[in-house]
Amino acid sequence: MTQNILERLAATNPDAEIWWDSSPLIFPSWKAETLAKAPEGQRAEWEAQLTRLYDDATIQAQGTMGFRGVTTNPPLSLQAIKLAPQLWADEIRKIAKQNPALDYEGVYWTMYLDLVKKGAAAIRPVWEKSGGKYGFLSGQVDPRFVRDGEKMLAQGLQIAAQGPNVMVKLPGSQEGYQMLEELANRTSEVRFPEPVEGLQPSDAANQFRSVDPHVFVVSGICSRAGCPLIAFEPHQSDLLPGGGFLCTNDRSRFDAAGRVYPESAAPVDLLVPPHFYLDNNLLVIGESHRSA
Repeated sequence: MTQNILERLAATNPDAEIWWDSSPLIFPSWKAETLAKAPEGQRAEWEAQLTRLYDDATIQAQGTMGFRGVTTNPPLSLQAIKLAPQLWADEIRKIAKQNPALDYEGVYWTMYLDLVKKGAAAIRPVWEKSGGKYGFLSGQVDPRFVRDGEKMLAQGLQIAAQGPNVMVKLPGSQEGYQMLEELANRTSEVRFPEPVEGLQPSDAANQFRSVDPHVFVVSGICSRAGCPLIAFEPHQSDLLPGGGFLCTNDRSRFDAAGRVYPESAAPVDLLVPPHFYLDNNLLVIGESHRSA
């Protein structure tokens, strides 16, 4: 097997990341155009190299690709539209019909969000397989609003909502930096479902789901099928920036208080068993203080 130049570059550093600088939706068309120009006798080798970089069947089956992520923006997305004009023309007409109040700019932006959503969905298996380390799609706010913080924030929130593996790119203007923290704060919020009665003792029915807010006592198996969990400290994983637990089987996520993330396969929060502290050094698990 002959490695292409990007594979050789990535091999120089295990932490190197090679990204596809366009929507993944256009890679198949770009690949076909590139192979059509391959020198005589080298087409098979070129095809194998390009397939290792990005192949939808491999992504769906194995959750891997040669790229670590992809990036896109409104101008780049025009490439995807030009490569399949009839497909996207039909999509544009559909958007306009479903949203008659939208003007030209509104249809354009809705179209871009759709491209972001479809592109992120195409590589989401990579994000899931890597535990949220790879498989991101970078979506960019409209560069025309480089000095309009409120519009950048509104667009950034819309972009972030297109998928869990979507990151938002803001311009390096003063207004962009000002919106960065606000956007991060808003997109990191998780709306958890109401707790199920019986999954924690009454004296742990609080925001920490613990008798002592400084110590968390929880069953270390997933609430779906009893699979082992991996625990993460805050900022240890991009998948769980505030810390928490990840199921080793179905990738269900739980926050640092054992609350299940809404999109997870697990149906309920992690079990907090009855427990109490006999003294400062002795924890009793299996019964509450009232029955001790």
